[in-house]
Amino acid sequence: MKAKFGLLGEVLGYSLSPKIHEWLFGALQLDARYDLIEISREAFAHEETMEKLRSLNGFNVTIPYKEMMIPLLDEIDSFAAEIGAVNTVLNQGGKLVGYNTDYYGFLESLKGVQDKLGQKKTAVILGTGGAAKMALRGLEAFGFEKIVFISRNPIEASKKFVNYECYDYSVAPIIADIMVNCTPTGQNPANMDMTFDASWFSKINFFFDLNYNPSETLLMKLAQSQGVQTMNGMRMLAVQAIKAEEIWWNRNMDVDALVKEVIKLIRS
Repeated sequence: MKAKFGLLGEVLGYSLSPKIHEWLFGALQLDARYDLIEISREAFAHEETMEKLRSLNGFNVTIPYKEMMIPLLDEIDSFAAEIGAVNTVLNQGGKLVGYNTDYYGFLESLKGVQDKLGQKKTAVILGTGGAAKMALRGLEAFGFEKIVFISRNPIEASKKFVNYECYDYSVAPIIADIMVNCTPTGQNPANMDMTFDASWFSKINFFFDLNYNPSETLLMKLAQSQGVQTMNGMRMLAVQAIKAEEIWWNRNMDVDALVKEVIKLIRS
């Protein structure tokens, strides 16, 4: 019987995940399919939704459910629990087990540009959701000394990220080695937050947008207008997808070789 996987999210028309995973299934000679599972926030925790998810062999999780999924799981990997967000779920004999493979994709992406990250003193994270939690752990592991959050609600953010500086979007441009966008802002004109302008990027060294579709986001263009080097989330997307496959099929894969092929696929 064909194994069933998918991506859980609220709005998924932009996603390249089906293309990536269907290619991986073919390359690895696996009998499986991958679908998009769009669920509204209102329907997210309903019994019907959970029945649908439990009918799958595994699934990925994206905005806005990376934190919301945790209390609905039967078990969570200790590392994902430490991060406080999941993006990959394995159905282990009817038991839903959560993992975080975004972290590995994030770290691999940083390794590829580490010579451009300056002295790694200060990092700015845009957003405070599940992706921001992952980015925090990744930046700390990479050696950044100070991490600052920008949020629409800095009071609530400071409760979630205790001992970190949290500001709203009216704050003056911050001097930083890297800024990481962990929000959907700038994927397309429809979700472009106009609180952003080019001055926001005038004092940073490098801009990493976790978004990947389009490959050059609106925020990346603003950063580039200030002479800032940028990177999108394409490599992170590829690595996290392959790591998810390793979990679903309980097998080690040649990640480096597969990443090269997946990135070619995405760009084609």
